[in-house]
Amino acid sequence: MACVGTLTVVVVLMMGHVGSISANPSALHQQQASCGAAKEVIYGSNNIVQTTVPSQDACCELCLANSSCVAFTFAPGAEASALNCWLKDNTAGPYPSHDGHVSALVGRSAAATIAVADQFSFKVEAEYASYTIDTSRNRAFFDVNLNNTYLQYMAQQLSPAILRVGGSGGDVLTYDVPAGTASACVPSTSCPNAAAPDASSDGTMCCLNQSTWAALCNFATNTNAKLVFALNRHLDLNGPEVTGLLHDAIARKCPIWGFELGNEYGVPVDGGNFGDLYKLVCKLWPDEATRPVLIGPDADQNQHPGEQIGQFLNALAAQNVPLHAATYHWYVQVDSTSQPAKVLDTLAPYATSFRDGILGSKLAGATQVWMGETGGHSGGGRPGATDSVASGQWYLDSLGMLATLNHSVHCRQDLFGANYGLLDYSSFRAGEDGTTLSPRPDFFTTLVFKKAVGQVVLPAAVTVVPGEGDSVRGYAFCAAAGRYGAGAVAVVAINPSPATVNVSFAGLGDASQPRLDFGFGAPPGGEAGSILLLNGKPLQLTSDRKVPPLDPANSTVGAQLTLATGTYGIFVFPNAGFAACQ
Repeated sequence: MACVGTLTVVVVLMMGHVGSISANPSALHQQQASCGAAKEVIYGSNNIVQTTVPSQDACCELCLANSSCVAFTFAPGAEASALNCWLKDNTAGPYPSHDGHVSALVGRSAAATIAVADQFSFKVEAEYASYTIDTSRNRAFFDVNLNNTYLQYMAQQLSPAILRVGGSGGDVLTYDVPAGTASACVPSTSCPNAAAPDASSDGTMCCLNQSTWAALCNFATNTNAKLVFALNRHLDLNGPEVTGLLHDAIARKCPIWGFELGNEYGVPVDGGNFGDLYKLVCKLWPDEATRPVLIGPDADQNQHPGEQIGQFLNALAAQNVPLHAATYHWYVQVDSTSQPAKVLDTLAPYATSFRDGILGSKLAGATQVWMGETGGHSGGGRPGATDSVASGQWYLDSLGMLATLNHSVHCRQDLFGANYGLLDYSSFRAGEDGTTLSPRPDFFTTLVFKKAVGQVVLPAAVTVVPGEGDSVRGYAFCAAAGRYGAGAVAVVAINPSPATVNVSFAGLGDASQPRLDFGFGAPPGGEAGSILLLNGKPLQLTSDRKVPPLDPANSTVGAQLTLATGTYGIFVFPNAGFAACQ
């Protein structure tokens, strides 16, 4: 660390501004807060305080005194007895004003230290940051040409990865492989909207035909992805649709790595049909070395699967049915660019409960914990939020948090489709050349995570002074093997708090040692937009539509880091010398 009394270089990762300034280290531990200029708009979607004050300045002072307040609205000219001051815990908007109401944002600052211990905690899979393709009609599965070479090029950048194919559409999908097998197949333009639960109850199903199936297999092969395919739980496992598909998979050498059975229908505490599926897979793939694994049950977050997952696994153990990974689905439900910590905090207790259910079962040690499907918001996401720069907050937080909670794989919903896809498919349809396919901010965030972060998870503790930034997140990993040398460490840092936070690091080497910064933010006012800045420069495809170099900024361990509200980054310490990372 820098000596007391010397000047410290501060790297500023503000929205739209990256540079270096001089600072007095002692000043970094003093909270600074002020109210911005009032505008005739409304900020915020939630009132944490509603009161009456004598002036706009008094409303500002109330906001400054409340650590949860990031904006306020004041009603000039209101009667003395009327409510005229509203404090907000988020900055959603701005929305049109009414009756002359004015609002202002509050800027705060705090200091945080992220301390990392040289201790092995857990090891995730090499495919940890993975993705899904949703087979629902309203997620573009029947629109996108999987044989498109440019789409395959973009997916190749995410390798190594698990490609989980399923979702709500999987349970309204039948298999016309070979052609003429399925009796209830209808054209994709008229098949059920998979968003409706049990939409297949009327017998009408979407059709996975021979050409689409072949394209999916080729896509997995050409992108070096491990294909996990979710079978429709409504179909007879020994019927012609399922057996025809699996025989075809074997004949064409489709790289199926695993099977799921059903999607978000609860936890079958008696083991459900997994025993029958295991018998079928063993029969068709007698060689255990090449046999696809079983994964499930893909429980929904509203079903509290942590309470039943142990019973499910114990039932499988009694039947001698191995389960490679137990999975559940989680959506953070982010509605705007403002993501208060209370939204992100909802995942941890749920994930812990699910993990503990597995660890307490008879398959503990043999069954991994997977996040089988996750996104910023259910129902296809939210425009201006889950497709924006701000989405990186929940996404990196989920990647970091679940690794610390012994999750081996993290499947992002989805590669393309709706407002939460890593790729924007909106103008990309079958038959086009794919040049209109655009990466969203989280696509680049995924690439940098894979580039910088390795498999070994390390303990990390965040200490904040004076507490305004107490929702700052910090996660640590060994850095990517083979890229940064033995002993290197990567730290993920996210600031969803209302304060600007000055971050320093402990336990990662002498202050003069190098640090490589991948700092993410948005242009001024662009948090809801699609332009992601890496160290202050917009990430854009090259002139020939290739992924650009994702190079870090060179810094030092002792250089303090300032994370503005809503910014995040990955920081590599190549000379940390950790024994756990050798």
